[in-house]
Amino acid sequence: HIEETNSFFLQRISYQLKTKKLMDSQKNEALSNYIQIAQREFNLHAVEVYSVNSKRIAFSISEQLGETYLKTVSADNLQKEKNSTGVRTITEPLPTGELLRTIGTIPFGELSEKAEGFLVVSLLLPPDLSLKLASISRGFEEYQQRTLLKKPIQVTYYITLSIVALLVMFCAIWFGFYQAKAITVPIMDLAEGTRRIAEGDLNFRIEMAADDEIGTLVDSFNKMTKDLRTSREQLEKSATILGEQNIEIEEKRQYMEIVLKNISAGVISIDAEGSITTVNKSAEKMLNLPPQSLLRKSYKTLLNMKYLALAEEIIETLTDPLRQTGVELPVRMTIQGRPRSFLVHISALKDDMANHLGIVMVFDDL
Repeated sequence: HIEETNSFFLQRISYQLKTKKLMDSQKNEALSNYIQIAQREFNLHAVEVYSVNSKRIAFSISEQLGETYLKTVSADNLQKEKNSTGVRTITEPLPTGELLRTIGTIPFGELSEKAEGFLVVSLLLPPDLSLKLASISRGFEEYQQRTLLKKPIQVTYYITLSIVALLVMFCAIWFGFYQAKAITVPIMDLAEGTRRIAEGDLNFRIEMAADDEIGTLVDSFNKMTKDLRTSREQLEKSATILGEQNIEIEEKRQYMEIVLKNISAGVISIDAEGSITTVNKSAEKMLNLPPQSLLRKSYKTLLNMKYLALAEEIIETLTDPLRQTGVELPVRMTIQGRPRSFLVHISALKDDMANHLGIVMVFDDL
């Protein structure tokens, strides 16, 4: 409480010293006069001003304290770091009580390195309060001495509790090892089973009877292994059937290629996106075009505007479900300076669901 009160006075006195520039060396008399006024007005026992070199340059002492009891504050105490409130309080025992001296900087709250000086405000505790504090200290010392008698009893309790604690720890460690063994053995079997399954041995099975969570995990592992074995067998059967179907499809494809190569009519097929997918040998000879210049190219990039419009009209006719699925028309063109006449049969390709798959053109050289 005294430190808070002194901090309040320090802040105001420091403000006046800073505002009136009383720390100048030429204003020592004005500084002394103001310090005496502040000491009397604030009812303080002592007010002191120190320079940055820790030299006392002005002070004022009340009659109750007396000049003989007021020693200068050491440089260490002045320069020492202050607390969060910007002040620091030291105590000195006196024959008339206990002196509390609160130290602050000028300006108030400034760091010691940047301060223009130091201000010290002192209050004297009454003798009766000082005696009460001394009585409390003696009572505390007596309590400390009596606590020494508790040591033997405490040691006995500590030994007893240590023995009980060691026994509990031994039981806990033994139970922990037992539980760990009950858990790690099935886990190791599961790890071995996982490795065997990863290597392809789906006939592996963990033989263990347990009714706890580990047993549930083992049962789930065995069920998973059985399901994987069943799935692999089904996949193998499906792969066999798919292989046979692929062989059959490949044979049919080769057969169709042989047929397309040996028929005299030219055949060109176009997929649903308009790209040419098939050109047989007869079509190459009739049109005198290499298949590399036609395959996987859109008809839109191969036809000029005249024939492109006709092609668009024919495709629109073939893709309309309400119209016919085939168109027949004669075509005359000049190939390498030689007039040629063709009869072209154009048909739409559709699957069983009537979805448009593309177009096939068959043309004969007339």
